[in-house]
Amino acid sequence: MNDAYWFTAWLKQHRAKDSASLRRVLHRARNVDALITAAPDPRVSVRDEPSDFLELTGGKGVDLTGELGCHHIDCLAKEIHGLFRHAWHYFDRIILPDQALFAVVEFQGHRDIRRLIDRLSPFVQVLTLIEKTGGGDLVRFETRAPSCRQHFEQHAREAEVDQAFTNTVTLIEEIAHSARMS
Repeated sequence: MNDAYWFTAWLKQHRAKDSASLRRVLHRARNVDALITAAPDPRVSVRDEPSDFLELTGGKGVDLTGELGCHHIDCLAKEIHGLFRHAWHYFDRIILPDQALFAVVEFQGHRDIRRLIDRLSPFVQVLTLIEKTGGGDLVRFETRAPSCRQHFEQHAREAEVDQAFTNTVTLIEEIAHSARMS
C-alpha cells in the first residue's frame, strides 16, 4: 500500500498488521493520541482542472465500507477481487473514501475505544486485501468531509436537491407503522 497514505504509515510505524495487533496498539492512550495527530483534517476536494489520469471515484456503487452490504471480510474480499478483475485495471487511479479518517473523526465525538477498534479492524483487512490483489498502487484514499447528519437538509438546499426530502417524514412514518417484526 502506498506509504503516503497517513493510515498505512501509522499502521507501519506502530507495527499493526491485523485486527489483533491493531487492538493491542490502540489499548495504549499514547497510540490513540498518535492516531488522532496523524489523521489529516477532513476536507472536500475541489478539482479546478481535468485530471491527467483516468480515475474511478468510489461511491456507493464501489463500496468497500460494508455499509451497503455485508461487513464480513469474506464478502468484502469477493467485492475487492471482483472490482479489481472487472473494473479497476481499466483505470490509472481508484479514489475511495478514507474510512480510517471517518472513524477517527467519529471517535473524537464519542471517545469509545472499542467502537474505534471495531470501525478500523475491517479496514485494516481491506487494506491488506487491496495490497494482495495488486491494487495497492492504484488506490488512493481521499480525505472527504464526513457527511453531516445534523445539517443535511441545509446542505441539500444549498446544493438545490432539497426537493428529495419533501415527503421524507411522511414516508418514514408510513414505513414504521406498516413494518412487522418477526
